[in-house]
Amino acid sequence: MFKKMIVTYIVIILASFTVLGFLMTILLTNYFNYNKRSELIVKGADIAELIRPILLENKDPTDLVAWLNRADRNLGTEVWVIRPNGTVITASAHQWRHEGDRINEEEIRQLQKGNVAIREGQSQFYSEPVIWVTTPIKNGNEVIGGVILYSPVIGITETLKKTWLLFIYAAFATLLFSVLVGYFFSKSVFAPLEEMDWIARKIANGDFSERLEIVSADEIGTLGRSINYMADKLEKLEKTRREFLANVSHDLRTPLTSILGFVEALQDNKDKNPETRARFLDILHSETSRLIRLVNDLLDFTKIEEGVLELNKQPVDIAELAGKTLAKYQPILKEKGIRISFESSGNAVALVDYDRLEQVLTNLMDNAVRYARNRIALKVSQEIQEIGITLSDDGPGIPGEDLPYIWDRFYKVDKSRAKGAGGTGLGLAIVKRLVDAHNGSIDVESQPGKGTTFVIKLPAGGKNLSGA
Repeated sequence: MFKKMIVTYIVIILASFTVLGFLMTILLTNYFNYNKRSELIVKGADIAELIRPILLENKDPTDLVAWLNRADRNLGTEVWVIRPNGTVITASAHQWRHEGDRINEEEIRQLQKGNVAIREGQSQFYSEPVIWVTTPIKNGNEVIGGVILYSPVIGITETLKKTWLLFIYAAFATLLFSVLVGYFFSKSVFAPLEEMDWIARKIANGDFSERLEIVSADEIGTLGRSINYMADKLEKLEKTRREFLANVSHDLRTPLTSILGFVEALQDNKDKNPETRARFLDILHSETSRLIRLVNDLLDFTKIEEGVLELNKQPVDIAELAGKTLAKYQPILKEKGIRISFESSGNAVALVDYDRLEQVLTNLMDNAVRYARNRIALKVSQEIQEIGITLSDDGPGIPGEDLPYIWDRFYKVDKSRAKGAGGTGLGLAIVKRLVDAHNGSIDVESQPGKGTTFVIKLPAGGKNLSGA
């Protein structure tokens, strides 16, 4: 990248100086030529006034022209005097070569009209480019002759060459300065990038221990903070993944070991009365159901994460669904001595997937039944634009530092749960994603020792099932 940056700098600087150079050449050329033309026009008018009385008296203007040329030699201007028909009377330089010569026909026509003629470029008498100004000498309205002032443009060319040389020196100095600045700038930019690349490779290899030292508040610093944040999240995810694998392995191994033991006992069939066999079969059924729930949770979460879970939405009476879900837990609630209160108001109808919302309520009820001490409260409320579902228990609660993470996959708040009572850490993650899929929201309030409350909000909608 350093080479690319330097090459880019060089190309930009060269292109900029080239464009500026051509623009400068055009501007300076026009400026010099304009000034020279203006100067020759003014001088031509003054010299015409000096020569006019000499021509009126039919005198030879050679001496005057020679004097004028000597006086004006430092400006590099030559003076010629011509007749109205364009023939040369006298010329300040190489007079013997140009007397009797005729100037350009177009200039003769302009002279005879009394106009000042200006021409730039190659002269018919000189090999070098010149600026040629022809000024008429008038006596009243009559043209009695003309004055030609020659000024070679070689001086302008030399000035432009010197200017271009200075321009080249400036471009070279700028290039050198840019390379030096680019080098030191690249150190401040690419050194952190190289460190980021090194840390990114370590992260890719599973090492999340390294962090970037952030020393700037610019885009590089922002990128560094993002990499550190990514490393923190990946480290946490890796930790929860390992915990999940350990938990799943344990949750799979325990029922499978139990199932294997009871199956072997049934196969042995020694000293097994019908009551014992029935009890073994009940345990096998319970452990098998536990495995099925675990596998179903894993499959459901995978579908949700991959975005392939389809919802079959239809108008559902949320209060009726909540009541049916609660009824399934009556036996275990009675067995554990947990009081249950259920409250509903209004016609709580929403457009939802019945089975998936039942899964949400079931997962929340599983948690409530598992951790509640004495009571569980379930409430369904109808508001103007939404339906609320509130589930509370008086269990041990969730520590404040764990609340932001309970929706993460594989996350388990083991330290606040009864020993051996925890699940795989997928239940609440599935609940959150299913509620989100219904365009709803779910919040939790909890205090250690005082219980936990989950509040679900779903958009109200669908046809009123009561027919009202």
